[in-house]
Amino acid sequence: MSEDEEIDSQNDAIRRLLAYDGPSLRQETIEKGLTIADYRNSAENERNIARLLSSKGIPFHLERPQAGFPGRQIRIYLTVPEDRYEETNAILNAAVKAGALEILEGTEDLISR
Repeated sequence: MSEDEEIDSQNDAIRRLLAYDGPSLRQETIEKGLTIADYRNSAENERNIARLLSSKGIPFHLERPQAGFPGRQIRIYLTVPEDRYEETNAILNAAVKAGALEILEGTEDLISR
């Protein structure tokens, strides 16, 4: 498979996941989770993250803090179970490459326990 075909295949997979219309797996808290802070705080990112993770059966907790200092970019804080981090990261990275999620430049791979 050529690189272009592989990219098209990943983009198709992301589009299928985004078409998910089932229940959300958003949780109040996630025990033993990792928090990812790579993504811009927007309603579209929130909606797409929820669909992507819920479609794959990954529970998550998502926070969208209110704006603080003017001009400061606000990020989403996404927490997923520690044992699902690698899978989550792969899905969300593919979504970024497909243009379905917007990251904050310079913050890639920010995580906390």
